[in-house]
Amino acid sequence: NNARTLRARGACFEAHDVEGLMRLVGELIARPEKMEAVCEAVRKIARPSAACDIADFVLGGAKP
Repeated sequence: NNARTLRARGACFEAHDVEGLMRLVGELIARPEKMEAVCEAVRKIARPSAACDIADFVLGGAKP
């Protein structure tokens, strides 16, 4: 699934509860390089035209 893929590639953060979220936010404030590393990971896997590519694929197989 998408979340598993993002986690495996270091392209997201994960918090399971409010306390975890608060720790994560505190860590990001203290270590902004961690946020930059995740942003870089996201840039590496980004597919900005994914929705259009899927639509083209689906509609390309459609018959009028």
